[in-house]
Amino acid sequence: MALLLCHECYFWVSPCGGRCPQCDHTLDSAVADPPTDALDRVIGPAIQPIGSVRFRRELLPDRGMLYETANGLYFVPHVMTRRVELVEKAETGRSLLWLLASIAFTPLILVLPFLRFRKLTAEEVPCFEPCRLTSEQRSRLGELLMQNPGAFFIPRSSIRRFGRRWRRWVIERRHGPALKLQPDTDPHEFERQLHGLLDQDAWRSVAAH
Repeated sequence: MALLLCHECYFWVSPCGGRCPQCDHTLDSAVADPPTDALDRVIGPAIQPIGSVRFRRELLPDRGMLYETANGLYFVPHVMTRRVELVEKAETGRSLLWLLASIAFTPLILVLPFLRFRKLTAEEVPCFEPCRLTSEQRSRLGELLMQNPGAFFIPRSSIRRFGRRWRRWVIERRHGPALKLQPDTDPHEFERQLHGLLDQDAWRSVAAH
């Protein structure tokens, strides 16, 4: 899947008919991407993390950290690592043996539901770690955007309305489909952070009432 950075909505996308599926802006692979210092100015430095979130999106990472920047919102995917955990698994052979025995000896079928034939097995499982930006990275978000196609930026000027709808928060944009997100950790702390954001003068005009 070939991905291009849309120079209008700052998402990495797979073009559809030569256009961005997010904002319908024309995409041309022959047009060079903006230099990172220009992107830095568009995005602005990161001000603070808002919280760990999950976006409804396909193919690219959907879990990450949402940051407030001077000019909008910036999403940085979590880093996926693997760790070894003990996982409980059924021992198929023994379970089948007891099932056959219970059929032959009817009284055994009464105690079968109370018997557990399981063992602990060491397995590698995926683990998602939040990406905590260093002070240097916070002022160079354009470079991070170019290096990580899972990252994206939402300019504040592109947002028409931002508010809560049931258990999700919805960002309605002036162009393109609405973005739906939900907190991935503490929903009450996340809500507190977002209310604090939307109460700022720069954001108050897009806050849904």
